Amino acid sequence: SAVGKGTTVRVYLPGAAQADAPSPKPERRPAPRGSESILVVEDEGALRELAVRVLGAAGYDVRAAADADDALALVAREGAPALLLTDVVMPRMDGRELARRFRETAPATKVLFMSGYTDDALLRSGEFPPGVALLPKPFAPAALLEAVRRALDAVR
Repeated sequence: SAVGKGTTVRVYLPGAAQADAPSPKPERRPAPRGSESILVVEDEGALRELAVRVLGAAGYDVRAAADADDALALVAREGAPALLLTDVVMPRMDGRELARRFRETAPATKVLFMSGYTDDALLRSGEFPPGVALLPKPFAPAALLEAVRRALDAVR
């Protein structure tokens, strides 16, 4: 939703299957893996735990924080990660401000935002410039792993 602009709702329904047509087999690729350090900053506990579990199972060195203040304290104690995976909307300090602070103290850390708002709504609002790495929520574990790998492999 955007104030003064309304709401867009999309409903996706499964198409009717044809009994005679064989269904194509989905291509199975191995999930992206890595060993880099990742800091997950998410105020929703269940989502934070899921991200930590999925990333850890893929070989990443994962740390987690419930908010931006905890994240900054963790980094002060343990050093900056290779990737900051942060929610955009959080209490007290949002993900954009957290990323700004990371760029000042740890410019080599890459940033991947996640948000329950659509990509288009965030980009149209001017909150993010085009090209910002953004993972829409909710996401499947495979989408998380692919977005993380792309963010880590991106050239600045």
